[in-house]
Amino acid sequence: MNTDYKILWKNCLEVIRDIIPEAAFNTWFSPIVPLKYEDNVLTIQVPSQFFYEYLEDKYIDLIQQTLYRKIGEGTILNYRILVEAENNT
Repeated sequence: MNTDYKILWKNCLEVIRDIIPEAAFNTWFSPIVPLKYEDNVLTIQVPSQFFYEYLEDKYIDLIQQTLYRKIGEGTILNYRILVEAENNT
């Protein structure tokens, strides 16, 4: 079941790609990395806090509808924000 979550997310991306402009898809969806799917929760990694907030503001309805359609009603989206280590040199 190691790659199942990747396939689930890929199926969602195929739907989203057909709905939004290509530039928006490349900017906001291509950088997302699926991490796991357990107990009806899909965890994805996003590059920053701003990225997360933008997705939640602009695309959450589309994402949620797509998750329900492709994975199932009640699927929960969980974000993991990539935190870069600060360079203190």
